[in-house]
Amino acid sequence: MKIYFFRNYAFLFLICVLTSACHESKLDNTMFNSFKKEIKLESKSLNISEFYRIANLEIIDTFLIVIDSHTTDNYISLFHKDNLNLIKSFCPRGKGPNEISQVGTHAIDKENRIINIINWDKNILWQYKIDSILCDSTYEPYSISFPQKHYPIYDLVINNKEEWYGIPHPEDSLILYFDQSGKEIISFGSNLIAKKPINYKTQYSSSLPRIFACINHKINKMVVAYLYFDILSIYDLNYENNVITRIGPDNINFEEQLQLKNKRYYGYFSHPRFDDKYIYVLYHGHQGFSLVDNNIVLYYPNEIFMFDWSGVPLRRIILDHSICSFVLDREKQRLIAFTFDQEMSFITYDLKEFY
Repeated sequence: MKIYFFRNYAFLFLICVLTSACHESKLDNTMFNSFKKEIKLESKSLNISEFYRIANLEIIDTFLIVIDSHTTDNYISLFHKDNLNLIKSFCPRGKGPNEISQVGTHAIDKENRIINIINWDKNILWQYKIDSILCDSTYEPYSISFPQKHYPIYDLVINNKEEWYGIPHPEDSLILYFDQSGKEIISFGSNLIAKKPINYKTQYSSSLPRIFACINHKINKMVVAYLYFDILSIYDLNYENNVITRIGPDNINFEEQLQLKNKRYYGYFSHPRFDDKYIYVLYHGHQGFSLVDNNIVLYYPNEIFMFDWSGVPLRRIILDHSICSFVLDREKQRLIAFTFDQEMSFITYDLKEFY
């Protein structure tokens, strides 16, 4: 019974009770310290002439999407992912109508070819429909306002089957869902770190439960990765209490992280990626920066962990460059990434042996 796709919310609580009564909870929590296989991959450079200060990457059909949160003009660029030709740039930076002063997180609705991006300052979600952008020069994005009590929105999850928008809500549930009007609909799951005794009024403590999440709509499962811990959970969205959790390989300690404050270690560094067989997550396992001669030196990860959908840790992939983001190009069986190692450039890794 798929309780999250009913439109009649008046019966939602009753459905949850009945479902829980007839379905046994399955909590699979396991610690690990190694993978079945460790492999090293070498990159190839991609020829993208445009300059980006930082690049978050997504793919929708034949489009490679680059989101640069430090841009001086347009936040989003649309490329053809095969020939890497720039098609269009949009989402202007600014404080005027249909402009964003500072972007926050984003999420992609592949089914409807929509880019969702958060206006950080105003807690507003902007929707850009790719098809409309390409054919209508006067196109204006659709916007949804979230309640200010949920500021800031660190991450965004799209349930495109019912057009619900989920945000992490660490002081209460794992994910809080909203409808297209910005109205709260339902909460889901429980944040493992938020269960710990945390003073949410302090800056460093309040960010500890931060997560990245994504949904595989084919099998109706959600992957949750914790930014400051080596914790990865796989939720069965049909049954909230069916959860697979893997902790490792470093077993990052909560009390130590609480004391380290801005020098804390990073765990999973960006949104999980997936295909039909595997889950891919960028992993750090070290402190994010250090001071060298009074200058801040940033450290980015160069490892990707692979799990199957049963939570089995399969491979530790060691890359020849540190990267800040990556995306899977399933059609070409490759990984596209953005690195600072080569003067801020785009690189690719061959994944054919995994397919």
